[in-house]
Amino acid sequence: MSNIETKLNELQPFSPPNATDEMLRSEDLYRRGIAKYTQRIADTKRNSEASLAVVERRLMDEFDRHNQTVNALQQEMETIKQDMGKAIAADTRLLAAVQAALDMLTNDAT
Repeated sequence: MSNIETKLNELQPFSPPNATDEMLRSEDLYRRGIAKYTQRIADTKRNSEASLAVVERRLMDEFDRHNQTVNALQQEMETIKQDMGKAIAADTRLLAAVQAALDMLTNDAT
């Protein structure tokens, strides 16, 4: 007898499953599938919410930085306008003084 024939003789014959056992096995598979996919849905929601919270925090930080930059630029513009007003006022006074001096010279000459 060959080795293969010995192994074949040692095998237990396969008995076909009965309908009740097969139904119970199928129900168990479906229940495990339901549990698996329910858990995956919960995990996806939890992970997505955590990711959204991180991105939302980054967005708020970016808004804060943006607002700080805008405020700094507005302050810079206000400073430039104030400096411009002071310079124009000073030059206006100088213009008036020079104009008055010219008027005095031209009035004296006539």
